Amino acid sequence: MNFLELPERLNLLLYRKQVHRLTKKDREQAVAWTLQLIRDRNPHWTEERVRAYYDQLLDIRVIAVDAWSARHGEIRSI
Repeated sequence: MNFLELPERLNLLLYRKQVHRLTKKDREQAVAWTLQLIRDRNPHWTEERVRAYYDQLLDIRVIAVDAWSARHGEIRSI
């Protein structure tokens, strides 16, 4: 077992645990807030374009960078 991966695995576990604690209302509110933010920043976009952009955001890979990794050029995704 590589002990250097242990903090990364622990962070991933804690992140997933926090996400699973969100209620349905919290998730719906986050979607509504994000869609409204996209609309506010892009008033000329159609509703279809706003939804397409939101769907693209969901496909973005999450990257967590700590100070040590940033200094040494090691970036790990979650």
